[in-house]
Amino acid sequence: MTTTRVHARAADGTSYRIRHDAGFVSFDRASGRLLERWPLPDAGGHPRGIAGSPPRSGDLAVVATIDGSLYAFPLTE
Repeated sequence: MTTTRVHARAADGTSYRIRHDAGFVSFDRASGRLLERWPLPDAGGHPRGIAGSPPRSGDLAVVATIDGSLYAFPLTE
């Protein structure tokens, strides 16, 4: 199966030189265009983001956040 999307995770924090928004994103593989973005809730000034590589479970990406929460995001094609 050839996928048409690339999925990525992001973290935020004050140590980055440019602004980052923590969340999970989906890009079009051919154009690089952002297709979907699922932001993580504000952590009240604490670093937030997704730890590690998200494994696939059927049509979902299951992720663990830096603060220990679990989320599942849809992997649509």
